[in-house]
Amino acid sequence: MTQFLLKEEMNLFVGDDPDASNHLTLSELALPKLEEMSFDFQGGGAAFGLNMKGGGFKPLAASFKLAGVNLDVMKYFQLDETNTPFTALSAMRDQLTGALKPAKAIINGRLGTIEEDAFKKGEMSQHDYGITGIVHYELHIDGKELYYFDWARGIVRVDGVDKRAKVRSMLNIPGA
Repeated sequence: MTQFLLKEEMNLFVGDDPDASNHLTLSELALPKLEEMSFDFQGGGAAFGLNMKGGGFKPLAASFKLAGVNLDVMKYFQLDETNTPFTALSAMRDQLTGALKPAKAIINGRLGTIEEDAFKKGEMSQHDYGITGIVHYELHIDGKELYYFDWARGIVRVDGVDKRAKVRSMLNIPGA
C-alpha cells in the first residue's frame, strides 16, 4: 500500500545521555545525503560517455540547527577523533490514512562544525552544527530498518538486504 509520510515533530539527542533532549530548541535537521561514487568514461570508439558506478558512497554528513547557545552540545566539538552518538527521533504522519508513525536515525560521527548566526537584536540567535566523519548510520521507519551503514565493518543494508555480504566474504573482512 502506498504511503505518503511527512515529518510533523522531531527531537535530537547528542551523546549518551537519554535525558539530553533538544526538542525545545531543534529547528532544523538534515539526515545524511546518500550519494554513490561514480566517474564518467567514454571509450575510444563509443558514441557517448557513460557515468559508471564507483563502488561505494561519498562521505556521509548531516546537520542540525539549535536555537540559542547550547553548552551541552557545544562540548562535543573536539580536536581528536572521538566519535559522538546522535539519535534523531521523528513523528511522521501518513497523509493518506492519518496514521502516526515513528522514525529513528542513529548516527555515529564527529561534531565537526559549529557556526553561530549573526546576532540581530529582536531575532532568535541560532547555531548550525555539522556532523562529519560519520562511521555509522541507520534509519528506521515504523520499526523497519530502511538503511544500515557501518564503515568499519563494510556493511551496507538497504531495506534489510545486505548489499556487500559477498564482497566482505571475498575479502575475509573480520567481524562482518
